[in-house]
Amino acid sequence: MPSIGPELRRQHEIGVAARNRLWGRPGARPGANMPRNGTAQFRRTERPAVDFVYAMRLVCEDQQVTPDQILNSTYSAAVAARHMLWTVMLDGGHPVANIARIFGVDHATVTIGIRSFRDFQKGQV
Repeated sequence: MPSIGPELRRQHEIGVAARNRLWGRPGARPGANMPRNGTAQFRRTERPAVDFVYAMRLVCEDQQVTPDQILNSTYSAAVAARHMLWTVMLDGGHPVANIARIFGVDHATVTIGIRSFRDFQKGQV
């Protein structure tokens, strides 16, 4: 059986490290174990939340997409990564309205995207 090259091994190690930072332990919600270095506005009060840039970087590493693709692309892999990012942000302390404001969509779109990602996690999609 052929062995993998050093470049593929490095990519695999980067992906495993990003996945561990995102998920923490098996069965955990993404973002729940991430450091809350940022803030999110909720009913006129600032609350600790996962830093948006940090969460975006981890999701991009895990899903192998760029930030520009997550923010602007309609390609299916980018949409799935966007839904994952929304889920990470929600579990990391951001309210749905704040996520919708950041991405320029309505709250129903964010809610449906998060539900879609959770169904995918359960194997229902």
